[in-house]
Amino acid sequence: VLAALFVATMIPDAPADALDESLAELRTIAGPQLSYLEADGQPGLRFLAGRLTVSPVDDLRAAGREFLARHAAALGLARGAALVFEREIPLLTGAVLRYRARIAGIPVVGGEAALRFDRDGILRVVNSDLRPFRSIAPPEPLLGSAEAAATTLDLPPVIAPAAGSDLWAG
Repeated sequence: VLAALFVATMIPDAPADALDESLAELRTIAGPQLSYLEADGQPGLRFLAGRLTVSPVDDLRAAGREFLARHAAALGLARGAALVFEREIPLLTGAVLRYRARIAGIPVVGGEAALRFDRDGILRVVNSDLRPFRSIAPPEPLLGSAEAAATTLDLPPVIAPAAGSDLWAG
């Protein structure tokens, strides 16, 4: 559903009406130029466009952190997950800031958000690939620690344990 509406505010672990609150807040900033996309069956915004911040900023990362802190739940960030800044991509017309969701420090597959600022430092576009989880619990071990250690000792030397940065959740 593509519609022109206003802004709403959200924070992680917000109540179910956080999406409506975020849209209400964004409407007060963007007015009738606010466009957004909600995917059917997905409890969050996938796309926002319009003037999404009130005034120009010099520190895009600080503005991105503030926006995401207010609207993370509306964008679909799961409870127990955190958004971590990954990189800034400079453009001729501004910059894009990319964030990745992490659970217990492990990156979530497909858990990304991108914020596009114009050259004046106004947030203009947000794309979210975030999806809330029903629960986040550690997996049940398949082997006991003694059996796992014995199995590891039997592995050929070409297999090396993966670094923590190579592990992905989701």
